[in-house]
Amino acid sequence: MKAPVVAILVLAHVMNGSAAAEEFPYATVRRGCTQEDARAIELLFTRQPFAGSGPPTRPYIRVEISWGDWPIGQDLTLGPLAREPHDQGFVVRAEFSRDPGDSVWLNGSLRLTKVDVDHSVAGVFKFTEPSGTGWRGTFDASWTAGGHGCG
Repeated sequence: MKAPVVAILVLAHVMNGSAAAEEFPYATVRRGCTQEDARAIELLFTRQPFAGSGPPTRPYIRVEISWGDWPIGQDLTLGPLAREPHDQGFVVRAEFSRDPGDSVWLNGSLRLTKVDVDHSVAGVFKFTEPSGTGWRGTFDASWTAGGHGCG
C-alpha cells in the first residue's frame, strides 16, 4: 500500500536564490493603505506563511503601492515616507519591520510584472536598508482577504 501524499498550499513564494528568497520566502498581497491613508496594494514579504489578517509575525518587509493605473514593467523607485504636500503622484515605498517600534524605510526599486486584482501580483524588487543590508528577488504573491479600509 502506498503512503498518502500530503500537499501544502503556500500563499505565495519569493523565487530565486537571493538573500530575500532565503530570509523572506513568502509573499502575500492584500488591499491596504498608504501612510497618507489613500487606497493601496499592500505587499508583505514574511518568513512564515501569512493568512492576511492583522500584521504578520516580525520581522517582515511591507510594501505600499498606490491604488490605480499601475505602471507594469517599469522600475519604480521607492519614495520617502515624508512627501511634499504638492507631490501627490504615484507612491511606492517599503518598510522593514524588525520588532514593534523598530522599523526602517528602505531604498531601492520595485517592478510590477503582473497585477490581477483579487488574485495575484508579481514582480521584481531590490531593497536596501540605510545600513547597506539589502534584499532582492522576484515574487508571485497570491491575494488574500484581510486588508482594511482607509480613511
